[in-house]
Parts: sequence; C-alpha cells; structure tokens
Amino acid sequence: TGCSALSDMGLANVATSLSKTLHHLSLSESTCVTDLGLEYMHRLRLLRTLDLSKCTQITDVGLAQLTDLVHLKLIDLSGCHHITDV
Repeated sequence: TGCSALSDMGLANVATSLSKTLHHLSLSESTCVTDLGLEYMHRLRLLRTLDLSKCTQITDVGLAQLTDLVHLKLIDLSGCHHITDV
C-alpha cells in the first residue's frame, strides 16, 4: 500500500515471482501502476483479493486483463476515477 514508486515492471516481477503463492495484494495508492502493469496479473491465478484503490492510472482496459483471475472475490476500485460502468 502506498508504493508510489512501484512501476509496471515492478508489478510484473511481483506477478512472476509470487504467481503460485500470492492470495492477497494491495496496490492502493500505487500511482505509477497503469493498465500495462495489469497485463501481468493473469499470472496470479490464486489471487483472492486485490486492492487497486486510488490507482489513478487504471482504466477499463486494464480491468479487462483481470478476467482470468477466477478465484478473485474482492476488488477495491475506490478512487479510480478512470473506471466507468463499462
């Protein structure tokens, strides 16, 4: 939470190295994470909760990358002003 310097490539490294063990991830206030970074999230097959609150660079395009996360039960998108009803 609050890792303002976490980049898309940093998220890619997290997704790769923790792909078989990570269940909960908070990226809240990680303002450098963009839709590109969410492309790597499909590796986190066991992910159950994801906090993207106040990730101001996330859009509907990025959210579409999360459809393979079948175990995802909770996602926090509060403060993500580029997310629409789509």
